Amino acid sequence: MRGAVIWWSAALVLSLSACGGGDGGGDDDAGFTPEVATEVAGDDVTVDTGGGSDTGGADVKPDEGECVPDCEDKSCGDHDGCGGTCVVDTGCGDDNPCTEGYCTPSGECAFSLSEGECDDGNPCTNGDFCEQGACKPGTEPLDCADDNPCTDDLCAPDEGCINPPNTNLCEDGDPCTVGEQCEAGECLGGQANTCDDNNWCTDDYCDPVEGCMHTVLEGQCEDGDPCTTGDSCINGQCVAGTTIDCDDGEACTSDTCDAFGGCVHQPLNGVPCDDGNQCTAGDHCEVGVCVPGAEVPGCAGVCGNGKCELTESVPLCPHDCGPCGDGICGVHEDGPGTCPLDCMPFCGDSICQADENAAACPADCGDCGDGVCNLTEDSVACPWDCEDTCANGACDAGETVGTCPIDCTPPCGDGACNPGETANSCPLDCASCGDGICALSETLASCAQDCTASCGDAICDGPETPANCADDCGPCGDGVCGATETMASCPADC
Repeated sequence: MRGAVIWWSAALVLSLSACGGGDGGGDDDAGFTPEVATEVAGDDVTVDTGGGSDTGGADVKPDEGECVPDCEDKSCGDHDGCGGTCVVDTGCGDDNPCTEGYCTPSGECAFSLSEGECDDGNPCTNGDFCEQGACKPGTEPLDCADDNPCTDDLCAPDEGCINPPNTNLCEDGDPCTVGEQCEAGECLGGQANTCDDNNWCTDDYCDPVEGCMHTVLEGQCEDGDPCTTGDSCINGQCVAGTTIDCDDGEACTSDTCDAFGGCVHQPLNGVPCDDGNQCTAGDHCEVGVCVPGAEVPGCAGVCGNGKCELTESVPLCPHDCGPCGDGICGVHEDGPGTCPLDCMPFCGDSICQADENAAACPADCGDCGDGVCNLTEDSVACPWDCEDTCANGACDAGETVGTCPIDCTPPCGDGACNPGETANSCPLDCASCGDGICALSETLASCAQDCTASCGDAICDGPETPANCADDCGPCGDGVCGATETMASCPADC
């Protein structure tokens, strides 16, 4: 471009010189010494025509009307107003931060690659840089952290950093609360921290400043082993005590202790055992139970087996041999069906049964203050009903069955149906022939319907004699305490 301008300036000089008509040409050119100013690559160039009077080398300006190129406020390639082209960088931008535009001498825009930082337009990238004319995203992520655990720190390409609230678990800074949770961007709630360390031997509590504290304790504890007992705390630890005794006293079980379930009693089979009956041999275990073996021939009877053996008697074994009415519900008296006197509740047994009341049985059911000193009252517990003498064991003067039944009620089984006794309360004395009970007042001869000859029924009847039934017929002093004898009536035998 500079060459073109110089050429243009030289041509202009020659043209002006020609117009001058040589040395001191025509009058029209007298005294004219034109000077052409041309911008070349940003410099003002003054062309000295050399015509006319000598100016002593001073710059001269062209006369008005000469064309001066003007590229101000113009872009590359625009006309300069004098037939030329503007060579300026204006208008050579391409909105690419990684290229630099410039204007060539021919008036065309050209671009060169640039390096350094740039902005790729994404707010979520940081440290963007130019590479091969393109803006590359930086490798440093944008830090959107707001230091709030109850918000999610995110970056949206169209917005930049955003911090929406979350519902995460959080920590409110109080060591004595647990389970805090975020709500609307804040850490809220939480329950009291129990500080339980699952140690029997520490006292657990929470200090607002220090947090959980565990004070060492002493005393009893539970080490979690069901096979130990007497565990105790030593230096903050639960130390096992002694091993527990799992023996259940049964010969037909194997007794052990399981660390998870405690005592275990495994049933045994085929192991020898003792059923407690001396008249059986070969007792053995079956599914944890001692089963009797074979009976030993000629063995003496065992009291309590429900059989009145030859070696047993009423004094020696009333449970097997005692007659109905002896006050003992023996194993051979299978409930109230065969011996209601011994095995069924009755008025005067000190128990107010369901079918009894104060009117029918004041001895059992009367209340203190009803005027009857019943079997459960005495002069101390109920002085209003009981005189000082009532309950002294003797039916004193002035006392009757009605006022002091505890002293004056005749014993059931004395053979007489006394006042206060009924067929229900004392069938042995008050029963009637045909009711299925052989009362003391009845015999085989007087009531064959109820009474049968039976040795041991306290009645010497039928074919019984002292020889074959000493219990019923033997006299006092024969060495056998008969069914009709007592310690009071026959101390020699009983």
